[in-house]
Amino acid sequence: MKLSSKGMKTRKCPGCGQRGQLREVLYGFPASEPDETRYTLGGCTLVGDEYDIRCISCNWGGLKDRFPSAKEVAEGSWTTPNIN
Repeated sequence: MKLSSKGMKTRKCPGCGQRGQLREVLYGFPASEPDETRYTLGGCTLVGDEYDIRCISCNWGGLKDRFPSAKEVAEGSWTTPNIN
């Protein structure tokens, strides 16, 4: 399932279960202060397969195109993919 921007505002974090805490991760040096309601900073360099979404409450990280469906999380049939 691919997570949309709207979905990031409404979906529960698979790590802690809180709603509204998922943010898109920005890497590098942004030219201006990013909107904290949409983005979180991920560091200045990319080294491989970095997360593109992160929970600002529990620091869970994942990928938009591998985000679990609500059913997968509820059934416990999904686990966080190991990226690094």
